[in-house]
Amino acid sequence: GFAGRFLYKPPYQLCAAPQGECSSASLSPSTHNCCRYWCCSGDLEMGNVDFASEGTCSTTDVERHADGSVEMECRCTRKGKTTVCDAVHIEGEAETVPAENEWAQHSFVFNIVGAVGVLSFVAW
Repeated sequence: GFAGRFLYKPPYQLCAAPQGECSSASLSPSTHNCCRYWCCSGDLEMGNVDFASEGTCSTTDVERHADGSVEMECRCTRKGKTTVCDAVHIEGEAETVPAENEWAQHSFVFNIVGAVGVLSFVAW
Protein backbone atom coordinates (compact mmCIF):
# COMPACT_ATOMS: atom_id res chain seq x y z
CA GLY A 1 0.00 0.00 0.00
CA PHE A 2 2.83 2.38 0.87
CA ALA A 3 4.55 2.18 -2.53
CA GLY A 4 1.23 2.51 -4.38
CA ARG A 5 0.59 5.94 -2.91
CA PHE A 6 3.68 7.30 -4.65
CA LEU A 7 2.27 6.27 -8.03
CA TYR A 8 -0.93 8.30 -7.54
CA LYS A 9 -1.02 11.89 -8.81
CA PRO A 10 -4.24 13.77 -7.93
CA PRO A 11 -6.17 15.80 -10.51
CA TYR A 12 -5.07 19.40 -10.87
CA GLN A 13 -5.81 22.52 -12.86
CA LEU A 14 -3.48 24.53 -15.02
CA CYS A 15 -3.64 27.76 -16.95
CA ALA A 16 -5.14 27.23 -20.40
CA ALA A 17 -5.36 30.89 -21.44
CA PRO A 18 -3.91 31.74 -24.90
CA GLN A 19 -1.33 34.14 -23.38
CA GLY A 20 -0.45 31.79 -20.51
CA GLU A 21 0.12 33.17 -17.04
CA CYS A 22 -0.21 36.96 -16.79
CA SER A 23 3.25 38.50 -17.03
CA SER A 24 2.38 41.46 -14.82
CA ALA A 25 0.17 42.02 -11.78
CA SER A 26 -1.41 44.97 -13.60
CA LEU A 27 -2.78 42.78 -16.42
CA SER A 28 -6.38 41.66 -16.09
CA PRO A 29 -6.94 38.00 -16.99
CA SER A 30 -10.37 38.75 -18.46
CA THR A 31 -9.13 41.44 -20.87
CA HIS A 32 -5.62 40.13 -21.66
CA ASN A 33 -6.39 36.40 -22.30
CA CYS A 34 -4.05 35.33 -19.51
CA CYS A 35 -4.54 33.71 -16.13
CA ARG A 36 -3.37 34.22 -12.56
CA TYR A 37 -2.95 31.70 -9.74
CA TRP A 38 -4.39 32.71 -6.36
CA CYS A 39 -3.94 31.04 -2.98
CA CYS A 40 -7.30 31.45 -1.20
CA SER A 41 -9.15 30.08 1.78
CA GLY A 42 -10.14 26.47 1.09
CA ASP A 43 -13.79 27.24 1.83
CA LEU A 44 -14.04 30.16 -0.62
CA GLU A 45 -17.23 29.85 -2.68
CA MET A 46 -16.41 30.00 -6.37
CA GLY A 47 -18.40 32.01 -8.87
CA ASN A 48 -17.81 35.63 -9.73
CA VAL A 49 -14.97 36.16 -7.27
CA ASP A 50 -12.88 39.31 -7.30
CA PHE A 51 -9.71 37.62 -6.04
CA ALA A 52 -7.76 40.88 -5.59
CA SER A 53 -10.31 42.34 -3.18
CA GLU A 54 -11.31 39.05 -1.51
CA GLY A 55 -8.98 39.60 1.45
CA THR A 56 -8.23 35.88 1.90
CA CYS A 57 -6.41 35.50 -1.43
CA SER A 58 -2.75 36.03 -2.27
CA THR A 59 -0.57 35.40 -5.31
CA THR A 60 2.61 35.03 -3.23
CA ASP A 61 1.90 31.68 -1.53
CA VAL A 62 1.50 29.66 -4.75
CA GLU A 63 4.12 26.90 -4.97
CA ARG A 64 5.47 26.08 -8.44
CA HIS A 65 7.21 22.82 -9.37
CA ALA A 66 10.28 22.53 -11.61
CA ASP A 67 8.10 21.41 -14.55
CA GLY A 68 6.01 24.61 -14.28
CA SER A 69 2.98 22.93 -12.70
CA VAL A 70 1.44 24.44 -9.61
CA GLU A 71 0.76 22.72 -6.26
CA MET A 72 -3.00 22.93 -5.70
CA GLU A 73 -2.68 23.39 -1.94
CA CYS A 74 -0.92 26.29 -0.26
CA ARG A 75 -0.40 27.91 3.17
CA CYS A 76 -0.70 24.64 5.06
CA THR A 77 -0.89 24.82 8.84
CA ARG A 78 -0.71 21.85 11.16
CA LYS A 79 -3.03 21.52 14.14
CA GLY A 80 -2.19 18.32 15.98
CA LYS A 81 -2.65 15.53 13.44
CA THR A 82 -4.89 17.57 11.16
CA THR A 83 -3.47 19.61 8.27
CA VAL A 84 -5.54 22.53 7.02
CA CYS A 85 -4.60 23.90 3.61
CA ASP A 86 -5.78 26.77 1.50
CA ALA A 87 -6.50 26.03 -2.16
CA VAL A 88 -5.11 27.44 -5.38
CA HIS A 89 -7.73 28.96 -7.68
CA ILE A 90 -7.13 30.09 -11.24
CA GLU A 91 -8.47 33.42 -12.45
CA GLY A 92 -8.94 33.09 -16.20
CA GLU A 93 -9.21 30.10 -18.52
CA ALA A 94 -8.21 26.83 -16.82
CA GLU A 95 -7.97 23.16 -17.78
CA THR A 96 -8.42 20.22 -15.41
CA VAL A 97 -5.88 17.42 -15.78
CA PRO A 98 -7.31 14.09 -14.56
CA ALA A 99 -5.68 11.96 -11.85
CA GLU A 100 -2.90 9.55 -12.83
CA ASN A 101 -2.84 5.99 -11.48
CA GLU A 102 -6.00 6.59 -9.49
CA TRP A 103 -6.07 2.91 -8.51
CA ALA A 104 -2.92 3.48 -6.45
CA GLN A 105 -4.76 5.98 -4.22
CA HIS A 106 -6.65 3.08 -2.70
CA SER A 107 -3.86 1.16 -1.01
CA PHE A 108 -6.02 -1.92 -0.46
CA VAL A 109 -6.12 -2.49 -4.25
CA PHE A 110 -2.33 -2.33 -4.39
CA ASN A 111 -2.10 -4.72 -1.40
CA ILE A 112 -4.46 -7.23 -3.06
CA VAL A 113 -2.58 -7.08 -6.36
CA GLY A 114 0.73 -7.50 -4.50
CA ALA A 115 -0.58 -10.42 -2.41
CA VAL A 116 -1.98 -12.21 -5.47
CA GLY A 117 1.36 -11.75 -7.23
CA VAL A 118 3.28 -13.20 -4.29
CA LEU A 119 0.87 -16.12 -3.90
CA SER A 120 1.05 -16.84 -7.63
CA PHE A 121 4.84 -16.87 -7.51
CA VAL A 122 4.91 -19.12 -4.43
CA ALA A 123 2.31 -21.50 -5.93
CA TRP A 124 4.20 -21.74 -9.18
